Amino acid sequence: MTGSLSPRQSFSPAQSWIPAESGIYPVEVFVWESIDKPSSLSPQLSMTVNVSERQT
Repeated sequence: MTGSLSPRQSFSPAQSWIPAESGIYPVEVFVWESIDKPSSLSPQLSMTVNVSERQT
């Protein structure tokens, strides 16, 4: 996902994803200055997503 923000502008990104199978998946979020200049603008955020089988 890419985009640009002006000073003091905010953005709430969201990404839909349907995994092929259940499991624990790592997620990493980065904020870079740009694609061409990958200087980190904030600390990396890391987490896991636990996907379980859907109950019907």
